[in-house]
Amino acid sequence: MKKLLSLTLAIFMTAAAFFSCGDGNDELPKETEKQTQATDTETVTDTDTETETETETETESDTESESKDNSQTESGTQTDEKVTDATESTDSTESSVVETENKGETDEDEEIILTDEMKTLLDSFKFELNSDKKSYTLLSFNGAKVSEVVIDTYKDLPITEIGSEAFAYCKTLKSVILGKNVKRIGESAFATCQNLMSLQIGSGVKSVGKNAFSNCIRLVEIINKSSIDIKNGDLDADGSQGFKEHAFYAIEVHNKNSKLTEKNGYVFYEANGKNYLVNYFGEDKAISLPENYNGEDYVINARAFADKENITDVTVPDSVTEIGVLAFYACDLNSVNIGAKVEKIGIKALPNTLTGITVDESNPAYKTIDGNLYTKDEKTIVRYASGKKKSSFVIPNTVEIIEDWCFEGGAFLSSITFPETLKKINDNSFYRCEKLVEIINRSSLNIEKGSTAYAGLARYAFEVHGEDSKLINKDGFVFYSYDGVNYLVNYLGEDKELSLPKSYNGENYVIHFNAFEDKKIESVEIPSAVTRIGHSAFNALGTIERVYYGGDIASWCNITFDAVGKYSVSYANPLIGGADFYIKNDLSKAEKYYQKILYYLSRLQHIHYHLINRNFWYKKE
Repeated sequence: MKKLLSLTLAIFMTAAAFFSCGDGNDELPKETEKQTQATDTETVTDTDTETETETETETESDTESESKDNSQTESGTQTDEKVTDATESTDSTESSVVETENKGETDEDEEIILTDEMKTLLDSFKFELNSDKKSYTLLSFNGAKVSEVVIDTYKDLPITEIGSEAFAYCKTLKSVILGKNVKRIGESAFATCQNLMSLQIGSGVKSVGKNAFSNCIRLVEIINKSSIDIKNGDLDADGSQGFKEHAFYAIEVHNKNSKLTEKNGYVFYEANGKNYLVNYFGEDKAISLPENYNGEDYVINARAFADKENITDVTVPDSVTEIGVLAFYACDLNSVNIGAKVEKIGIKALPNTLTGITVDESNPAYKTIDGNLYTKDEKTIVRYASGKKKSSFVIPNTVEIIEDWCFEGGAFLSSITFPETLKKINDNSFYRCEKLVEIINRSSLNIEKGSTAYAGLARYAFEVHGEDSKLINKDGFVFYSYDGVNYLVNYLGEDKELSLPKSYNGENYVIHFNAFEDKKIESVEIPSAVTRIGHSAFNALGTIERVYYGGDIASWCNITFDAVGKYSVSYANPLIGGADFYIKNDLSKAEKYYQKILYYLSRLQHIHYHLINRNFWYKKE
């Protein structure tokens, strides 16, 4: 009886369940529908889904950590070295991926149809079929000359991931479109693509590796089709979600079509009621910038011409109202002519190679005196033309402020005079002025010899005093006498085959630290009057092929070669780079000292014997 009742109950429950089911057209519960759609769209295995879910649960803590990192990042408008900015996040010591969740509705991606040309380009890239056998990872652009790339599908399968460093250092890349199939961007995937200007983020992107777009200094436009909250120019924003490496450079983040326009090699961008000149792809050495943009004024954007080494001279027209930060950084410019409307010049906008700067007389903000840039009232010196072959400079007695980076990289400057009117020297005004051995201070500012203040203004100074200059220029060789020693501190010439002075006023002398370090010398004749050679005095590991010495071997071995550290190699010795060594006197005398060479070399302080001895050749002229 009990068995019969149990069987009857089971049949009844089965029937009830059957009649309560829909006919297949009824709507699913919303949560279930969303889960089903997500699974269909992503085309992942159960294992993949489980892993991704676990990763997403860590998003909140990861984002909180990123926020803390961002809050400590300094503003990027101050400096930039090798067009790699101090503003960028460089926390690459630990592997990190930022995961994101959808945050509301966004514009859907347009359907991407690859052209035959784009398919051919993709065929030149390196791909890897993923473990699901249904998708690809793009590993490398394989050195292809790529200007624009659309990443979405390959061989009719979705590209779901861009590998680490896949496009890193691609110099030709200008535009990237990531389709909706792309879900992950690897670490440093587009790092240092310095001509990349436009990036479209597809709706499928969920994770971005650390430094994925670091040092993309011209990435001015981000077209965001995803749900990731990207804010241009805000390194500290919580919503940067892993895009902090490039969001800072963006002029605008939007979700429409690209606004970039290229005309005759000049690339412009319109946003916020302004026109920006953002890049240049021409090959002319002397350039006159466009007179206007569609009949309107424009701004030279930050880093627009940075690292364009082929440009030597620039004329900025009257239609330009602003020159951005680092606009011409690391260009080998000789001259720049600034138009009448420029009202603002950003920090380090002009390079340290300039030999002359001119400004239109009607410009209300700036003027030039002797080729150097000042504010109109002459109270601030903005940029010294550091490329001028002058060993000393006297700042006019109208100047009260020395602007940031004003004398940066002054390779020829060995003496400077501060006037009584001077009130302020900005921190980086004398960055890398390593040959500045004399400071004549007539101001009330406290400047001490050896101090690292003002980016090491007096770090290398022999003296800080208020008297007349002691610097002596003899045929381009700059000498300074201090504490009974004569120093050859600089050379203003450009001779590749160099013959040093026989003596200084009949006396011996020392070749000072860095004296010829930045010169392209092929051969050098060193007299016996030289008793000591400072660290990095010659670019010994570069171009020097021949060294001629006026004394004998014993005298050469008695020269002191300075080194920075107690056990470091002394780059003072010009033989280290592989130069042939010629003795001026009779070779037979040199041979007499051959057995003593090892002894003398072993006694040379801070020199690694094997680096010198292998380049020690004896040749009779």
